[in-house]
Amino acid sequence: MKTSPMTRRLPLAGALLLLGLASPAALAQNRGGTAEVTLFGGGYWGGRLYSESNAFFDRSVEVSDEPTYGARIGFNVNRWLGLEAGFSRAEARFRSRFRDDFDDRRNLGDLESRHWEGNLVFNLGKHRFVPYVTVGAGATQF
Repeated sequence: MKTSPMTRRLPLAGALLLLGLASPAALAQNRGGTAEVTLFGGGYWGGRLYSESNAFFDRSVEVSDEPTYGARIGFNVNRWLGLEAGFSRAEARFRSRFRDDFDDRRNLGDLESRHWEGNLVFNLGKHRFVPYVTVGAGATQF
């Protein structure tokens, strides 16, 4: 199924609209002792596992593109330091690269991906423009 250029641009247009509606007073505020919770959604771009690159398949297989979703929680220790933790999940499928006798690509299995992350966020300013440096670590479970 092909998607039209308009369909692909719709999420970007929605994000730009929401950004434009944000109040200027909401920009660049970091107050110590506050917490933030963010729910998010996006895309997981699968790709290809080539033959002999893994122990599961003896031929190249495609990994499907699927939606992903998750949550992040952040805590501003003070105006200069923040702590963040996040989790995201996606459910993709392994598919044959070639069409079978029924003219369809076969579903060869499922791939669930879970990603955990933790970050230290260093706030380097206190004006309208606030640069950040983030140091973190994470783990992904397939």
